[in-house]
Parts: sequence; C-alpha cells; structure tokens
Amino acid sequence: MADVTQPPYPQHPPGGGYPPQPYPAGPPGYGMPPKPPSGGTAIAAGVLAVLGGLWSLYLLIDTIVLLARGEAPLPVWNYSMVVVLAAEVGLLLGGGIMLFVKKSAGRIMVAIGSGLVLLSYVAGIVVGALGVADAGGTITGVQFGGAIAGLLILGAPPIATLVLALVPPTKRYLNQPPRPMGHPQPRW
Repeated sequence: MADVTQPPYPQHPPGGGYPPQPYPAGPPGYGMPPKPPSGGTAIAAGVLAVLGGLWSLYLLIDTIVLLARGEAPLPVWNYSMVVVLAAEVGLLLGGGIMLFVKKSAGRIMVAIGSGLVLLSYVAGIVVGALGVADAGGTITGVQFGGAIAGLLILGAPPIATLVLALVPPTKRYLNQPPRPMGHPQPRW
C-alpha cells in the first residue's frame, strides 16, 4: 500500500479567525434600550400615603367633633392636634396623588407627612404619660410596654411609607424623562 498523505487542513488566520469589519461597530450603548424603572416602590408609597392621609382625615374629624361637643380631655392638646392632623392630611393625600402622576415633590411631601405622623404618635405617648403622672398615677411596666407595642404597630405603616418614598428606585422612577405617547405620525 502506498503512503497516501492528505493535504494539511487550512489554518485559521490569527485574531479569532474573522477578518476585520470594514465598518465601525456603532456608537457605545447601541442596541437594546435600558429597561425603564418599574415604579413599584413609588406606587406602593403613594397607596400607603393616601391610606395614611385618609386615616389622618378620620382622626382630624374625630378630634374636631370631640372639641365641638366639649368632650376633649386635653383641649389644648386637641387644638394643637387639629393643626398637626390637617398638615398630615394635606401632605399625605397631596403627596400620594403627586406620586401617582410622577411629580418629584410628592416624594418629599410624603416623607415629611410620614415623619409628622410618627412624631405625633410619639408626642401622644408622652402627653398621655404626663397626663397619668399629673393625675397622681404611675405608669407600670406593662402600660409602658403596651404604649411601645402600640407605637410599633401603629408606626409600621408610616415607617414603611417613609422608607418607600426615600429609596433610590422611587427617585429614579420619578426623575425618568416621559416617554413619547403612541407612534410618530408621518408628515404628508
């Protein structure tokens, strides 16, 4: 048998085997557009803010009714709470609605309103404790623990609203440029 040798296989050129392209690859960032922020945190903050604003509105009406009937146990406290509750209603309802229509100021309004709600809850506990002490009573550990537990339970929604309003995804969603509506119409 004769020694039959096959010709050598062709070798690939250096550089990956493909010849250089005769045209540029394109500008950086060319291709699929980035995915826009979803807005889940902003919408959740808006929903919680509107619900908190409605709760503050209920408390405002209840406080006004107590003052009108003369049944308010601490009238000075209740008059000051009318002002605070009115501010909470305005900030939370207005800010929540502004979040729904993608206005950045709504984020700040919701954060301030949520902080005001938390401060009013803490002030309510302090005033209640002072009222008990002025009446000659003492606050037991169980009552203090109950007040703290109540603060944590009642404070969970405004804390969640505050956090959702301030997280970076909410800011990105509110600051993204508006997308054009529909398809561009041809010019005839």
